[in-house]
Parts: sequence; C-alpha cells; structure tokens
Amino acid sequence: MKEYLKWIILIVLTLTWGSSFFLIKKGLVAFSPYQVGALRIVMAAISLLIIGGKQLPKIPTHSYKWVFLAGLLGSFFPLFLFPLAEEEVDSGIAGVLNALVPLFTLILGVIFFKNKSSKRQFLGVFLGLIGTILLIFLPTLFNDQASFLGKEVSIPHALLIVLATFMYAINALVIKHKLSHINPITLTTGLFSSIAILGLIVLIYTGFFSTFDFSPKQVTSLGYISILAIAGTAIAMLLFNKLMQHSSAVFVSSVTYLMPIVALLWGILDGEQITLFHIGCFGIIIIGVLMINRSK
Repeated sequence: MKEYLKWIILIVLTLTWGSSFFLIKKGLVAFSPYQVGALRIVMAAISLLIIGGKQLPKIPTHSYKWVFLAGLLGSFFPLFLFPLAEEEVDSGIAGVLNALVPLFTLILGVIFFKNKSSKRQFLGVFLGLIGTILLIFLPTLFNDQASFLGKEVSIPHALLIVLATFMYAINALVIKHKLSHINPITLTTGLFSSIAILGLIVLIYTGFFSTFDFSPKQVTSLGYISILAIAGTAIAMLLFNKLMQHSSAVFVSSVTYLMPIVALLWGILDGEQITLFHIGCFGIIIIGVLMINRSK
C-alpha cells in the first residue's frame, strides 16, 4: 500500500472514530450502556455479513481462536466499556483517553512480539501519555482552586476507558501478528460474526425487544446508534484491518492521538465545557504522535 493511502485511511478513521463518542452519548439518551453496545455489535455484524458473509469459509480453521479473541478484545468488551464510562465522562474527554492505545501497543509489542522501537517513539508515546494524565487528574485534584481546568473527571469511569484501550492494543497486535494473512473484509466479518450471538443475548437479557416502543426519543437514539454501527464500526473496522495489515501497529493505533480533536469539536458543538487547558493537553498529544510516526 502506498504511503499516501495509509495517511488517507488514517484521517478517515480519525474523523469516523472521533465522532463515535458523540454518537455513543446520543445513544445513551434512550438506551442503557449495555443496549448501546449490543445494538452496535449486532447492527455492525448484520452489515458486514451482507458485505462479506460469503467469504467466511475462507478463514482457516487454525485461525478461529485468534479471530474470536480479537473479536472479544477489539469489539465486544470495549463497545460496552465506553458507554458505561460515558455515563459520567464527557465525550470529548473519552476521545482523549483513547490516546493510551499507542502506549500499550508499543509496550506490549516490545514485550510479547519483540517489536523494534526507537527512543524517539518511546518519547513520543511518553508525551502523549503526559498530555492524557494532565487532562484526567489535574481537574480532579485542583477543581476548586482552578476553574480553567474544566469539570472534575470521574476516575473510576475513566479507568473503564483505560481498560478498553488496553484491550484495543492487544487486538491491534493480534491482528498484525496472527491474522494478517486473512483478507480484511473476511477478517472484519469474522470478528463481528463471532460475537454477534453474544450481542443478541445481551439485548434479550436487558429487555430491549420488550421495551422498545418506537417513541421519538428511542427512534432518534437508534438512528445515532445505526450511524455508529455502520460507519463507525463496520466500515471503520474494514479500513482499520486493511491498514493494520499494511503498516505498523503503532502507526495505526496513532489514530487515537488524533481522534481527540474531532471529539473536542463535537463536544463544543454539544455544549460541553472545553477550556484552553484541554486544548493545551491536545497539543502535547499531537506532538507525541508526530514523534512516533517519525521514528527514524
């Protein structure tokens, strides 16, 4: 894949996934976090089965366990953790916390897959992490003394996002090292097909089918979730897996450094409190991603 195509896909993923936090927030207006996550999984699986269902038999039998593992860590659990977190964490802040993915990707890649990394990459990840830590902890520690830091962040809910980013990092490495031989459409369809039944079980268990009454609020939230599932999940995962197979795991996961900008813009449009402190933290994160991608 040509270098400029990699950057185009990276930008598209940034815009798509950066908007997902806003869409999750709107989905939570009418549905529980578990229903938002399950609807996203089931809708994405249906969309992907229409596109690539016929290619599922092409997945080698010896890859089934890795496909299921990637489905759980990269799609199933995180899609519930984010809605749970966004009950208390603003969508813009949720987007910023995604900046932890490259940190985990780099460290886990070096430890378990013997990936080579430069000092510049580690410094870039460190800067991105510093920006993220400042954004989370300073408002909580000094909220009463410095209003310019923004509203206090719920640490327990923020940690749910940290856990999700850890899972995303493992997923990126599994795809890169264990599933790169599978066609991206086939792989993405397989990932969501492997967890679709689990998503359906969650919908049944939470009473979605018995409580959905086509009220305007529910229909509107369902519309946001549909966009989230098709564009922000199915199509985005196709692009992600394609890029994952033709670039480094650290480069691809760097999309999470750029997503906060999009999440920030949606937060401003939706009336969230955004200050110069937030923008400064975003600036530190952007410097970090530039250092990661210019590692030589």
